[in-house]
Amino acid sequence: SKWTSSLYRLSELRPKTAVPQKSHSQPKEPHRRAFTMAANNLASFKIYLKAYSDAEYDKVGSYYHEDVSILLPDKQFVSGRVNFLEHLRRTHAIFTETLSIRAIILQAERSFVVMGAFFEAKKDAPPEAVGDKSFPKGEVAHFVVWALYQWSEGKIKSIECVMRDPTFFEPGSTSITALVEQSRRIADEGVAL
Repeated sequence: SKWTSSLYRLSELRPKTAVPQKSHSQPKEPHRRAFTMAANNLASFKIYLKAYSDAEYDKVGSYYHEDVSILLPDKQFVSGRVNFLEHLRRTHAIFTETLSIRAIILQAERSFVVMGAFFEAKKDAPPEAVGDKSFPKGEVAHFVVWALYQWSEGKIKSIECVMRDPTFFEPGSTSITALVEQSRRIADEGVAL
């Protein structure tokens, strides 16, 4: 199929594969739709990112090919769905992680997403746990992540991430909730999670 190359105004974006619905409310069981997803379906992508932020590993895992390859913002490379889910579990044992979409381009076989990524240390983290920086309990970090998603058969085949603009906040100086709300105000109203 041809790739759609238009950059949509986010508030006007409509999933190309969606069936018209009477209500804009969330489906009762979105995880049932998670096993395959059109790359150009914003609603499904938002469900995926919410499940990721909420550490719903079964739901998140259903979006990935068995042999998914992921280049993380810290330059770690993870291969395979099982390995990536283990990486997430280890990360979420140390941090609360929340993703917030800032901008998105959806195409038939790839998606480009700019996100705010927010981390709050649940406990003291030594440098070897998180690149070369130690995090005291309560420290909050914010990064802008640019991610290119490649799709195949309705599942994520690969993700390549680049991190920009890291900002760190001393324990007690802000909350992850306040930062996420600020990020959502920056994002277009139609795309904020």
